Amino acid sequence: MKTTDPECKTLTEAYARLGATVRNPRRTWSAVTDDGKAVVVTLWTDRFLDVEQTRYSTFGLSGKGWIDRPENRRRAEHLQHAMSKRGGLFRSIIVAASDTMHSRIVARKIGPEMRVTKIDEATGRFEAERA
Repeated sequence: MKTTDPECKTLTEAYARLGATVRNPRRTWSAVTDDGKAVVVTLWTDRFLDVEQTRYSTFGLSGKGWIDRPENRRRAEHLQHAMSKRGGLFRSIIVAASDTMHSRIVARKIGPEMRVTKIDEATGRFEAERA
């Protein structure tokens, strides 16, 4: 389904519109597109460092509850793939949560193309900026 409206009803739809098939969207933080040429990453609105959503960071977060999750390790691998194959560029899906614990997504939309500017391979923390 191609559309110019950035809003998506589900994460599955958002990933599909960017070329990636996902089987378990609640446990998918990132993916490589079906053709293997691009990376797609879910970004939370409250992790952006500015209102314009041009700079993003997971540094400064405690890491409690997410650092050791398989989803985080896969995301770090996908970001490394983006850095080695595409100069750090990745496609984004921006999600908004109903609370600070991110227990429920209330909005999701296709975001801008972003570029990884910093990554800690040991923890998966990363920074990115709008490309």
